[in-house]
Amino acid sequence: MKEIIELAKQLISFKTVTGNHAEVARLFAYVESYLEHTGLKIRHYEREGFQNLVISSSSSKKSQFGLMGHVDVVPAEEELFEAKIEDGKLIGRGAIDMKTQVAAMVVFMKHYGMQAPVTLFLTSDEETGGKNGARYLAEEEFSCEFFIAPDGGNNFELVTKEKGVLALKVMARGKAGHSSRPWEGKNAIESLIEKLARLKLLFGEENEDKWVTTMSLNMIKGGKAMNQIPDEAEALLDIRYVDDAEIWKQRVGEIAEFEVVKFGSIFNTNPDHPEVKRLAKLMSKFTGKHIKPTFESGASDARHFAEKGMQGAIFNPNGGNYHAKREYVELDSIQKFYDILKEFLTEKLSV
Repeated sequence: MKEIIELAKQLISFKTVTGNHAEVARLFAYVESYLEHTGLKIRHYEREGFQNLVISSSSSKKSQFGLMGHVDVVPAEEELFEAKIEDGKLIGRGAIDMKTQVAAMVVFMKHYGMQAPVTLFLTSDEETGGKNGARYLAEEEFSCEFFIAPDGGNNFELVTKEKGVLALKVMARGKAGHSSRPWEGKNAIESLIEKLARLKLLFGEENEDKWVTTMSLNMIKGGKAMNQIPDEAEALLDIRYVDDAEIWKQRVGEIAEFEVVKFGSIFNTNPDHPEVKRLAKLMSKFTGKHIKPTFESGASDARHFAEKGMQGAIFNPNGGNYHAKREYVELDSIQKFYDILKEFLTEKLSV
């Protein structure tokens, strides 16, 4: 565990905020030097400035197992890029999202990567959707029979499905005019408010921690001057869907004009998949609690591999304060995480 913690602290020190390509290059160079004498093949891929590393024992694009990790993080105060240990926790930007898990996977590859049939995929744009990372690698025809993406499922929840993402910009149009004579214009903001009220009725109220489609109104914009009737207004809706995105587009379109801002498919692995069952058994062994497949409302890069027909699962060590001050991972959970990973990937090997 000491090796993992020390590597995690080093990785946290790189200020790899999404889009900081120079800092990502420095981190990847560090990882490459860390694995220098292992015999592993390290391939570099780049699209639109975003860099990716693919690490495995062979040059094949196919492997039995895959490990997925991202090194980009959200912005943080300077002090969070200097990892520290307090009260049994490793604290720093990326501690749980997800540089500790990346460190554990890199350490695994250092010691077992030449023997285990596994490929490690490291990307740098997960926080902005993964278009130039995981999706790009899947489009480059990298594949595996089963993958683990330790970027969710906090405290060893075994996640086999995540909701899809459908972000829509809803628009309302009116007629401009002087606000002293409102009857001569058509107020786009008022029209938008009416449309949003109708849209809200499409989504249920009793949806906390349930596998149902939800909607969150996150941004609203309209008006150019205090004394002018607005002729345009818009709002941004974040819909997390569990069925068919086209159905939700149709329903929204019956009420308001819209544009698709962001789309992500559902990640869904069969909970009865043999590797899911084997992973759940190992997780129960090392955590001492009954593990069964569950879902998560968020989204991750796992969906990009799932879109290509690959099956996988998501789980994390225990941590908290995602994207916030004092982001942390609990030290005692790091060893459990590594032990699960190691045994799952080497169980059938004589190592």
